[in-house]
Amino acid sequence: MQAQGSTSSDRSSAIMVAAGPQDEQARALVQALRQAGLNVLFAETVHIAARASEAAACVVVLRPDTWKAQAIATVMRVKPDCLLPVLAEPMELPRGPWTGPAISLVENAAQGEQQLIQALRDYLATRPQVESVSHHKADPVTIDMLLARKRMRRRRRAGPIITMLLLLVIVVLGGLLGYRYYSSHTGKGAAASASASLPIATPHIVYTSATPGQYCDSGSGEWGLGNRYVKTVNKQKVEVIDKYTTLQCQSNGALLSRSGDYGVYSELFFDGFDAYSSIAQHYLAQVEATITAGDAQADVALDVHIHNDGYGRDSLHVNTLGHWEVNTDNTIDGSPLNRLAIGFLPASSKTYTLAVEVDGPTMTFWLNGQQVTTVTDTTYPDNSAIGFGVDDPTARTPISALFSNFKYEVLSPNTLATPQVVATATAQAQAAMQKSYIAHVPGYDCDKGAGQWQPLLDADSPGSLHCLPDGMKLTAPGKVKSITEENFYWLNGNFPQNYKISAKIDVSNAASACAGFATRADMDDNSYVFIICPDGSWEIALLTNKVHSLARGTIYAHGTYTLTITANGSSQSLSIDGQSIKTIQDSHLKSTDHLSLLVGYYQSSQAASAIFSDFTFTPLA
Repeated sequence: MQAQGSTSSDRSSAIMVAAGPQDEQARALVQALRQAGLNVLFAETVHIAARASEAAACVVVLRPDTWKAQAIATVMRVKPDCLLPVLAEPMELPRGPWTGPAISLVENAAQGEQQLIQALRDYLATRPQVESVSHHKADPVTIDMLLARKRMRRRRRAGPIITMLLLLVIVVLGGLLGYRYYSSHTGKGAAASASASLPIATPHIVYTSATPGQYCDSGSGEWGLGNRYVKTVNKQKVEVIDKYTTLQCQSNGALLSRSGDYGVYSELFFDGFDAYSSIAQHYLAQVEATITAGDAQADVALDVHIHNDGYGRDSLHVNTLGHWEVNTDNTIDGSPLNRLAIGFLPASSKTYTLAVEVDGPTMTFWLNGQQVTTVTDTTYPDNSAIGFGVDDPTARTPISALFSNFKYEVLSPNTLATPQVVATATAQAQAAMQKSYIAHVPGYDCDKGAGQWQPLLDADSPGSLHCLPDGMKLTAPGKVKSITEENFYWLNGNFPQNYKISAKIDVSNAASACAGFATRADMDDNSYVFIICPDGSWEIALLTNKVHSLARGTIYAHGTYTLTITANGSSQSLSIDGQSIKTIQDSHLKSTDHLSLLVGYYQSSQAASAIFSDFTFTPLA
């Protein structure tokens, strides 16, 4: 399979550049040569260097400590017709089959780069002319400019896992396009012909790697390892070199480990299936990940739309408890900028298959073969790389994850322009936000619909949850000051401004602990709470780091009540058994991260339970 934008005659005019391992300046030089219109193959490995006889000319980048690297030695043994040495550091030129004088990048990298470009052009002009594709010529690009770009692309995020800012997003099970994700294509360690089993769109290229990563992948794939991140030092954000990430190539995959600053992702980057290629606008990507060390909050991530000039990207990450999120990350430090979607898998696991289809701004994500969300986000149009990594914000000891069976598949471009895609996504999102959601038995693993309920363990909520035939039993332990809450994120965590919720609550076994709802809850669990007690007493309160009672009263006592809460702007209304009880005005909390069903509002000396049933969530205009 030929690289896109090339013909079979390209190889006869290709320039091969060989260098030692992890030579970023050599990578930047390759990009500079390409910007100058030259067809360049970067030989970082022996596998690629062995093709030196096919190249029109060869360049080797020499340093005192890496000039004997296997890739360089392989090129030199071929003794190509044109072999030019480039000195990246001060050193004596070693003996070799050189066909021209050494070119130095030490004192003036930009001048040395232009000298090399001219030498290669002069040599190519002496060769017979062959048919080739035209290459775009740009203004000269300096080594320093390219190194700056490359380093920033390798930055990785740090910071909290979620944020409450919202962006245009649509989550639909079918997605905008008719493509289906397949995982049965062939090819190992190389670009291979696409399988004919994918309907509608025929892939151009499929690249697979059983052991992904730089020096692990035996094929032609271009890989990088995250090498810096931003952390807060003396209340200032500072970019630092990542000294905690290590990569080990194993027979069953690439083991990525982190030994400090555990809330930062250690990450691998896939730049393309070979040195000629870049990431397509429409593609599928998949990787298998197993968390091998870390606590319950350890998670693995799959990143796309990686920003060329910073830490920005769109990312899917999932932890061992099945809690997954899709976020847009900040380009300054990689902290979440907008949460696009959130959900919870039906079972916890340490092994996941993460997959994505990217088609311009539209992204469809899968976990373990199950489509979890489709989102549309125009923040970052870049497709500079695909990344995957591991972090654990609560870890105190080293963490690691094993990545294997990576697949990248190029698909046909979509015919819809970005404004059309966004308009379609907006219309579908608005339609979805007009429908009520009903769960006869609410709660995690009780509700079998599309509602997203958070496991108590993931929310670090005390107590227990049991699914009964006629309701969800939520139990708060005795002598515990914390409220037991079951959090609801609707379909994707993106709530309308105004809404109404209702449920039947059996508090006959709640003792004096009482039960009810929390609305307009934020990520710090500040919320408005509406509770009812077995003796008929009720209360509305603003719950922050302390309780601010807003209204209270008493109705006729009985064991089961139907509570209805309406959140409409600054108005918060409570109805019980169809009777309007109280409306209060308060504007402390204006948006909603999640809702909660709760029990244990008042501390009890014994365990207290409430049974919730016939839950309804209704968006309001």
